[in-house]
Amino acid sequence: MIKLSRPNINDSDVAAVTDVLYSESLVQGVQVKSFEDELKAFISSENIVAVTSGTAALHLCLMELNVGPDDVVYIPDYTFVATANVARVVKANIVLVDVDLDSYCLSPEAFSKRVAETRHKYEKAYVIPVMEFGCPIKSVDISAICHSENIEIIEDAACALGAQSDGNKIGSNSRYSCFSFHPRKTVTTGEGGFIATNDENIAANLRSLRNHGLKPDDKGGYCCEKAGLNYRLTDIAAALGRSQLKRLPDSLQTRKQLAAFYYEYLGSNKKFRLPADIPGHSWQSFVVQLPPDRLNLDIIKKMKDKGIETSIGAYSLSLQPAYASLDDTELVNSKHLARHGLAIPLCHTLCEEDIKNISTSLINSVEE
Repeated sequence: MIKLSRPNINDSDVAAVTDVLYSESLVQGVQVKSFEDELKAFISSENIVAVTSGTAALHLCLMELNVGPDDVVYIPDYTFVATANVARVVKANIVLVDVDLDSYCLSPEAFSKRVAETRHKYEKAYVIPVMEFGCPIKSVDISAICHSENIEIIEDAACALGAQSDGNKIGSNSRYSCFSFHPRKTVTTGEGGFIATNDENIAANLRSLRNHGLKPDDKGGYCCEKAGLNYRLTDIAAALGRSQLKRLPDSLQTRKQLAAFYYEYLGSNKKFRLPADIPGHSWQSFVVQLPPDRLNLDIIKKMKDKGIETSIGAYSLSLQPAYASLDDTELVNSKHLARHGLAIPLCHTLCEEDIKNISTSLINSVEE
């Protein structure tokens, strides 16, 4: 079976984790601090706050901002459910926004329209643009809208470690930028994530919130100023992440080359629409659009019979029972992608011959 994705674990990773296990210092400590420093250097961010998952990163940002029932959060309809779940947990109002069919990211035009229709109803407003599958968002367009309408940006960069926009790594100049270390990501810690921020006060608040809301007091101890959670990353996970981070530049280059092979073998076939090859893309996943008369769930079964694992790309939140009550008008692109978007294998173990085989099998599956 050709797998959709495989975590890139080698002997150095195993040794790094083993060393921590034998050290008996397992919880957040030296390894987490070193990992944060190395991520800070890689991204060129002022502050990094490591946490237990990308979802935890998003949740802490909303908590730090005191987002609540009087506020609105604009969220792309085509994303993983975690993006909306964190807004629902803090009881914020959610407005779903359509995405662009080339990038799969938030459509600035659709966002502008939704803001014009709804912003006036809420005290504070936020947007969580998702860098879907590692594609950098149109930050200039979205930032302009947010600046004029007083909307705070929380970047969901779960898939975008190493991605770049205008030559700068995602997270290098953000107030809130959230990343994931899930096993399908280019760097994994099993489960884990982090927040990049250029604001020292925000970083201090996030560090407190990930540790039950505790902060040092003037007596040499700790006090709880605001209720927080236990979102601390372990030193075990951080050691794995540190080992993997050393290979990230090579991993990004490998993924870029594999994506190029897909363009070569599928690009001329009119049955498929491929993602735009946007500069700075980190290619966490490669998602193609199937013909309108072919559903992704049917093709997933056919590809499995051929020994190839595929998957849906992401969810249309408006089609999920938890969010069915939200306004689902003008979400045409998102709903199309939810039914016709297909994630095909992309990982370090693949070679050009594998990509050619996958492409041929996909073509045959659509034509059957």
